[in-house]
Amino acid sequence: MSSTPDGVLGELSSVFWRQRTLIELLLFKLDEEQLVISSRKKRWGGHATREVEIVVEELRAYELRRAVLVSNVVEGDDQPAPASLAELATAVAEPWRYIFTEHRLAFERLRDEFERTPRGTADNFSSAARDMLEWLSGRTPRQATYPTAPVVMPLIERGHVRRMLWKVPPDRS
Repeated sequence: MSSTPDGVLGELSSVFWRQRTLIELLLFKLDEEQLVISSRKKRWGGHATREVEIVVEELRAYELRRAVLVSNVVEGDDQPAPASLAELATAVAEPWRYIFTEHRLAFERLRDEFERTPRGTADNFSSAARDMLEWLSGRTPRQATYPTAPVVMPLIERGHVRRMLWKVPPDRS
């Protein structure tokens, strides 16, 4: 991975920044939703829940993008995709090692905060978000309920995800 172009690593770092921002927004939206629910104003409950769902959908799109970029980092190295951001951080050279380690530490804090929210502990809502946060913070996800490497990698190899995210025309070969 030491020969990975800085452009790919920079783009990956940008994706991590966006995911961090979205997770913080999700935490805010979860608090907001809880306040609306506790105020017993049923009129706004659906709006608050929909706002949470919008953030979660955007997080899913960025998680797919992250998976594609990680596959690009290991492409040509005959190495498996890293099992966590911690593994990725140790596999790249400075300054990326430091940058990715800082992202991982921030994701650990966000994961802990997320787990303290009422919906963050509800299995029906949070399994996908929890799996993503565990990969980003360095833990191995408990189960593959979110499109992690085993699910995304076959799609990447066939070019589906690249076409979906970047509107690349299919190969005609």
